Amino acid sequence: MKSLKKNNEGFSLIELIVTITVIAIVAIPFIRSFMTAMNVNSEARRLQNATTVAQDMTEYFKAKSIEELMADYESYVTSTESSPVDDTYDRIFTTYKFTSIPKTGADTEDFYVDIKLDPIEYTDASPVAGTDAAKNAVNSMTSPEFSSLFGSDAAMILKQYTGPDNDLESYFRSKNELAAGDYANLVPGKVVKSSKMDIECDYDHSTGIYTYYIKLTMTYTFDGSKSVDVVKTITKTYNTPEGHAIYMLLPVYDTVNENASDSLNINYTFLSEDDYKTDVRLYLAEQQTAAKIQSDKIKINGTNLYSYNNSDNNFKVYTNIQRSLSDIASTEEVQGLTYSEKSDNAILYQITVDVHYKTADGKVIATFTSTKED
Repeated sequence: MKSLKKNNEGFSLIELIVTITVIAIVAIPFIRSFMTAMNVNSEARRLQNATTVAQDMTEYFKAKSIEELMADYESYVTSTESSPVDDTYDRIFTTYKFTSIPKTGADTEDFYVDIKLDPIEYTDASPVAGTDAAKNAVNSMTSPEFSSLFGSDAAMILKQYTGPDNDLESYFRSKNELAAGDYANLVPGKVVKSSKMDIECDYDHSTGIYTYYIKLTMTYTFDGSKSVDVVKTITKTYNTPEGHAIYMLLPVYDTVNENASDSLNINYTFLSEDDYKTDVRLYLAEQQTAAKIQSDKIKINGTNLYSYNNSDNNFKVYTNIQRSLSDIASTEEVQGLTYSEKSDNAILYQITVDVHYKTADGKVIATFTSTKED
């Protein structure tokens, strides 16, 4: 029997080199993709951790008073810039900056946080002389943004009062009094607006519920004789006698004519016995525009705005409307506008949080913004 010849020859060096080369050529793209994915995942995780730090710091700053924040981060306060003074309400707006606050991320990253509290974003004051800031003006008490400050307990009157201004044509067409060419002239300056707000409060002895019926009637008059009434109603209920607030936000209707403003008559009636009267507060907030509302065109229970005496009954009136030169009221009992139960010093800040990576002057990898009321 023949014996089989064994082949003891292995791979040659050239074959081995060729094999390794082929494997390397095939594997390199996969390795690159793997390394890229690792880097992307690492950056995404770092960004997520930095965002969490920014959100946590934002919530902390929202929960604390300015005094507490200044004490907690005393060594990180880099500036307290003096801002424009609000002469009308005797307030000074100050911007606060906190710099390079060290924070550790969830994966032990080193982060440094810069925080700015800026009230100028919510005033009508320009941060740079000679420029038009076009701000939201909450701090100057002249903005529809009031609703974000008071929640659902307050009766907010803005859209009911201003909405019909933009839809006069449909209201006049429903009366069919105007000529076809008149509809183009239904604009401020050619239409006079007068308004009446009737407020009735009732107390139900069986349920203990206080109910406010607010009826707003706006009369638009064209050509001195042709007019239309638009009626809007609001009903608010309360379980307690405290905290009843009505906010009437008053933009000037006719800004075409300087110092022109619509008239407003406000009548308040309590329908139940005196023992159940509540402390009702009406806030008349003028929306700052080219023209100003004239205080002598506003009547409270038949009395001029600045002749109304807040101490006479439980219906208090607060306003930021300046007293007109033509207002002959002998007293100035009407109080300055306030933020509900808070003082005139309540200020809304914009919070801006920047998170740097590794070093205090490193790349900003996360930014978070919010608002804070103090």
